[in-house]
Amino acid sequence: MNKIYPAASLAGGLLFLVGCQSTLPTALSVTVANPQSGSSLSQVIDLPLAQPLPMQQNLRANDNSRIELLDNDGDNLAEAARLQTSLAAGQSKTIRFSHDPRYQLPTLTHAELSTRVGGKWHGSDYIAGYFGFETVESYDTPPQATDHSYNLRYEGPGWENDQIGYRLYLDWRNAIDVFGKKNSAIVLPQVGLDGYESYHHMSDWGQDLLKVGSALGVGALGRLDNGKVMHFQDHRTMHYQLLENGHLSSAFEVDYKDWKVADKVIDVDTRYRINAGDAATTIEVNTSKPVDNLVTGLVKHPNTVQLQQQDQHWGYIARYGKQSLAGDDDELGFALFYQLDQVAGLQQGEHDDLVLFKPSSKTISYQILSAWPQLKGGINNQQDFEKLLNDKLQALEHPLQLQ
Repeated sequence: MNKIYPAASLAGGLLFLVGCQSTLPTALSVTVANPQSGSSLSQVIDLPLAQPLPMQQNLRANDNSRIELLDNDGDNLAEAARLQTSLAAGQSKTIRFSHDPRYQLPTLTHAELSTRVGGKWHGSDYIAGYFGFETVESYDTPPQATDHSYNLRYEGPGWENDQIGYRLYLDWRNAIDVFGKKNSAIVLPQVGLDGYESYHHMSDWGQDLLKVGSALGVGALGRLDNGKVMHFQDHRTMHYQLLENGHLSSAFEVDYKDWKVADKVIDVDTRYRINAGDAATTIEVNTSKPVDNLVTGLVKHPNTVQLQQQDQHWGYIARYGKQSLAGDDDELGFALFYQLDQVAGLQQGEHDDLVLFKPSSKTISYQILSAWPQLKGGINNQQDFEKLLNDKLQALEHPLQLQ
């Protein structure tokens, strides 16, 4: 796809690449600095090019960094680039990229929605004699669709990177679930092709991990009505649109019209983005008018530890423990990172740890993160998870800068 959804920004940042239009230079370079209080976690940032460059993905770095050229207008010339890199706090480095025809940038992210085909609607059920699916870039949820209508492969959009996967129920529940992955391979295009049960059981790639129930899952939206979290029980339309499937970042949006809770009706636009090397997903929310009852949250299960922390600009709430569907002793951690100036407070709901947003006419942005010990090379225990959370918090507070 040519449409680009920005991954991040660096204040005042320019990617200093030397080249001429229509001719690929022999080398490109950019110098990046990590603040003294920064994090060594991988970060993905979007940067403009000094001049347009021919599109190709055979640029190899002199370290473990990756770069993806971005074509915003479909003219086969890149106007921007996406950089994935990491370095120790307080350090700086110059990254040099050279053309290597033997190198192919790996695909480390993916987003998709697949509709079921070959059947017919019978009331609120989609009935088909076999499991056939078609992946689509745009989709409007039929008005008769509800939970477990089985009209969508694994019930909604899925997105993943080399560390974790997620899915959003594209119906009134509007909850976010977690796909645990054992390795870095892209797996979602093969998940659920044989029905709606197999991904609930362990396979070579992993499985669906989270029991959501009546909760928001991990970071979905809801609205409070007399203290009760309302999902999208009353809305007019729900529209999905794929925005981008890139090597280093994938994104989609879901728009909701006429979401009614009590006597207030609003439209909501939500955008989801996942980057390579980062177990988090960025969620951006715009409402047609400010409301004082918009919340997000994390499902709370028994036998879990609640974690929370705040810094100058960002904070997080998290849960860790035996809350995985992969077995009674299987552990799972998930978290929600929020911006302090956008949040009115933290609350306890019946099923969720809640974050209440302030009424806003601007974009509300937050992140969700999940981690599973069965991922090869990932966390092993609660201590590792807490370190990951604090490292992520420092990356949000003190992102990479250009020199």
